[in-house]
Amino acid sequence: MRVLFDGDIFSSQRHGGVSRYFTMLARGINQLSDADCTVLAPLHVNRHLSDERDLRVIGGRIDVASGALLPRYCTRLLSPCIGPWLSADVVHETYFCRWPYFASSAPRVVTVHDMVSELIPFSQMATVVKRAAVARADKIICISENTRRDLCRLFNVEEERTEVVHHGFVDFGSIVTRDEHPAVPRPYFLFVGRRSGYKNWAAMIKAFTSSRLIKQGYSIVCFGDHFAASESAFLEEQGIPSGAVVSVGGSDERLADLYRSAVALVYPSRYEGFGFPLLEAMSAGCIVACSDTSSLPEVAGNAAAFFDPNDVDDIRFVMEAVAESDVLQSELRACGYERCRAFSWDKCVSETVAAYRSVVR
Repeated sequence: MRVLFDGDIFSSQRHGGVSRYFTMLARGINQLSDADCTVLAPLHVNRHLSDERDLRVIGGRIDVASGALLPRYCTRLLSPCIGPWLSADVVHETYFCRWPYFASSAPRVVTVHDMVSELIPFSQMATVVKRAAVARADKIICISENTRRDLCRLFNVEEERTEVVHHGFVDFGSIVTRDEHPAVPRPYFLFVGRRSGYKNWAAMIKAFTSSRLIKQGYSIVCFGDHFAASESAFLEEQGIPSGAVVSVGGSDERLADLYRSAVALVYPSRYEGFGFPLLEAMSAGCIVACSDTSSLPEVAGNAAAFFDPNDVDDIRFVMEAVAESDVLQSELRACGYERCRAFSWDKCVSETVAAYRSVVR
């Protein structure tokens, strides 16, 4: 079976969850004896794609920022000239667009990662293009049962057109670190990812400042971009002691080191389609404390300490419990290792290919 990915996500995202997902899918498909995958990305910016030397990629990488217009325009202009000449049994569109990147008589598949744009509205156009992509798809892959429920309810999609395929994840427990990274304040709680909006970082900070126990004995390390001026101002307003909350950037190796040394990953997001950091942390032996909403209980199972993300007191209570109980830490760490076994890229690839075959037949 010949699978063809378009270059949409690769022309706009330098690195990140969605482009990593499609790169891992392509790699896994090409390791099968009865399937192969080609990525049509005439001009792309993606680091994951360029790092995979054995992938069949039509196109090349240009080193510009995410969201740059040149790669997207080139991919949009060149794909219709190349795509129809490529043999494909199924076309998997890598992101949402109003019109397909190229014509093909093959069945089309699209993956819906979440319904954030619809549940926490911030862009009407995002919903318009998602509806168009979903409407023309022969099969819709949802990365969690929660995402499928939201999709069917909000877009009135027939459940039989959908398939739930859980993601695999990066096994951070297997990443070798060299202990050459700059020191961070310890002991610390870890926050991973964007800090704006529904990610609910501010609630975690308020929980931190409201606890005498945590504020006096612990710090918070935020993995991601440096603090914006508004975030620094917020920390100052909360009376955060100097150096108690820091931002750290870097590679997967750096993040693996942070996971291994953290008291716990705190994940207060109000909504997630999946929640990669939960499994990443568990694989590295890091305790997880997270919201009890959306897909997070589905992914974490019995391997996390849950709290209400809208209740600062509840977040504080769980952070204190995790920090002070060796028994709870030991139980959650063991459950985390076990929970990771339910998710793998091999399983994701196998179930995705089965979804392809269902529409090819």
